[in-house]
Formats: sequence, structure tokens, C-alpha cells
Amino acid sequence: MAEAAGRACVARQSVSARLVYTVLKHERALSQSALIEESGLSRDSVRRAVDELRACDVVEERPCLTDARRRTYRFAEVESA
Repeated sequence: MAEAAGRACVARQSVSARLVYTVLKHERALSQSALIEESGLSRDSVRRAVDELRACDVVEERPCLTDARRRTYRFAEVESA
């Protein structure tokens, strides 16, 4: 049920957010730089898209394990009932 609600929320977001969602769904976890490269979007567009997706609870932000100054974005885990 939560997964369906997340998809419905994503469907109402910007085109950039939907593109980032698709990239993360296939790649599972990427840095902001990798998202920019994979999506072809600007840094600002990726940042806004990630913010929209975090608001939908479909993307999580985590510290990068190899560089604490960076963040990694990943497709959120869906809890089973």
C-alpha cells in the first residue's frame, strides 16, 4: 500500500523528479554527481527533484561511506505489512 501511495505521489511531481525517480529505481543508490551525470539534469534540478522525492518518502538521503562531505541518494525501502 505504501509503495502505491509513493508512486501516486511521484506521478504528481515535476518531470525532473520523475526522471530522477526512474534513474534511482534502476541504479538503487547514487551520489548527487552521479545523478547529474545519469540524468543529464543540472545540479539545482537534481537537488529540487530529490527534495520532491524525499517528501514522497520514495528516496532516502544517506552520508556517503567514502566521503562524509557527500550524500548518497537511494530508492527507499518499502516496509512489508
